[in-house]
Amino acid sequence: MFFSIIIPAYNRSTLILDTLNSVMLQSYTDWECIVVDDGSKDNTREVVQKVIEGDNRIKYVYQENSERSAARNNGVKHAVGKYICFLDSDDQFTEHHLQGLFDVISKRNFKDEIYYTDCTIVKPSERIEITDPLEADLIHFLVHHPIIPARVCASSEIFKKNLYDENIVVVEDLILWLRLAVNYPFYNVNQNTVLYYLHDDNSVDIKNTGFQKRLAGLLKFQKRYLTIWKMISKKDQLFLIGNTHFGIARHYIHHHQRLKAIKHLAYSIYYQRKHAQLKHKLFLIFQLLKGKYEY
Repeated sequence: MFFSIIIPAYNRSTLILDTLNSVMLQSYTDWECIVVDDGSKDNTREVVQKVIEGDNRIKYVYQENSERSAARNNGVKHAVGKYICFLDSDDQFTEHHLQGLFDVISKRNFKDEIYYTDCTIVKPSERIEITDPLEADLIHFLVHHPIIPARVCASSEIFKKNLYDENIVVVEDLILWLRLAVNYPFYNVNQNTVLYYLHDDNSVDIKNTGFQKRLAGLLKFQKRYLTIWKMISKKDQLFLIGNTHFGIARHYIHHHQRLKAIKHLAYSIYYQRKHAQLKHKLFLIFQLLKGKYEY
């Protein structure tokens, strides 16, 4: 078995069938797909079990609700493939995703590298193609170029040695990539073979509370991985914290909580005093004080 594809799922009965279909339609066929049900309360199990009846390469694992990091780790522990790919239960691979990865990995003599593809962000009204060629400063690159798990592939040995931190959510991907960057090179597979769907249930969204969880994750990152945190430039540290406070402020603006919005806008300005958005943030504070601004 060459690839193990790990899909964490929570209440995804209406979306996961399209995701699994995108796996089953892969032109490269030497794979297994492990769906880790993170305590779903809908009929996700029934949907997956029906798919398994037609394709035994699909596996189903159930766990009590423990968040995505634990679900991905559980999938890694069950994986038997030589290489591991991740795929969220609302995203998809294009037909030649695995074939493209296999071709590149084999041409590079199966090096211990972290491979990542390009992707397309799919919104209700548009599609945006994302191409992220590597930069010389890998840490800086990872901070400023969010890489979703579906774009990433590495040997099972690497992922079994470097599991997700289960105490950190929302920002868990960035933290794992930074941990890996200390010991492994990254390689961009310049093929756009991942479809990343944006919708109201995405974890980091102004309607939800994702940015608060992101801030909590960054604070844990500083304490738990201080050596790696110090490898990030001061400017990029301030960017991570300041930008997250701005996301929290936008969340509170959306929910008409003016005082909390002003508080986090002030924090964002404090951390990013020379940022290009400074005037915009000051304008938002002015409008909020007047009580006339709605997001």
